[in-house]
Amino acid sequence: MSIAHRIPFGVETDGEVVDALGVQRGLACNCLCPGCKQPLMAKQGDIRVHHFSHLGDRSCTNGQVMALTMAAKQVLAREKRMALPDLVATVEHATRYGLKRRNSLRAAQGTWKFNAVEIDQAGQRSKADVACTTADGTTMYVAIRVPEQSGGALVPEGRLNPGTLHTISMGTSEMPGIYRLEIQSIPGSGKANVSGVAPREAVRVAFDYFKANSSRVSASIKLEERDFHTHLVELQNSGARLAFTEASFIALCSAALVKPVQSQLAVMGDTSLGGTVVQARNLAQCM
Repeated sequence: MSIAHRIPFGVETDGEVVDALGVQRGLACNCLCPGCKQPLMAKQGDIRVHHFSHLGDRSCTNGQVMALTMAAKQVLAREKRMALPDLVATVEHATRYGLKRRNSLRAAQGTWKFNAVEIDQAGQRSKADVACTTADGTTMYVAIRVPEQSGGALVPEGRLNPGTLHTISMGTSEMPGIYRLEIQSIPGSGKANVSGVAPREAVRVAFDYFKANSSRVSASIKLEERDFHTHLVELQNSGARLAFTEASFIALCSAALVKPVQSQLAVMGDTSLGGTVVQARNLAQCM
């Protein structure tokens, strides 16, 4: 089993996040995947580190990220404190001989303690994951992000299925996130269906533009004979994607032509109904 399919934490029926060591072995753990909400098995062998895994279906790609994010929220809410790394400031200046010299200052920040910790749910007012309030009434908003790890990259190497690509955009949390877009072409009558967290209005705009320009993409595309099902998977808990039309159009072309996109392609930016490309928001932050 690859590292990408090992889930460090599961979710019990009451919403508690638990590790594989503190539950019963196998399906008796009665835990769900934090990402796809499907049943998990607790692996408690003698060779590998104890972990959870899916029961056969390994299509879930955000179980690890969601597990670590939810566990961090739960620990912060329970402990009501957070140890911060040292603050380091580096100043570079030129000496009298034209050489460059750097001086670094380091200040310890210690541990911050909170009187109250509120875990925000999707759609609430906060743009972060956790709101922490100190004794003097100051509120700190904390955004929890999990970086890519080798063996379990959010944008994996290798060939994807036609109609599947990854896209980077600002989400409703006002933080950049990575999303996996999956569009499946099936026999039908030229309709578009939506599931997951995909914004329906953006899908409609992309599909209308695709219908109007499909003949310019390829004469082999027969829209009246196919239906297109769009599914969007949120990989970093960033909320619903705000820019979606351009990625949808590219994925529609890929699905209709039955040709995969380039390996590790990540689409940014957006497109209007008239085909005008809209620049990506906060490009530097997304990169």
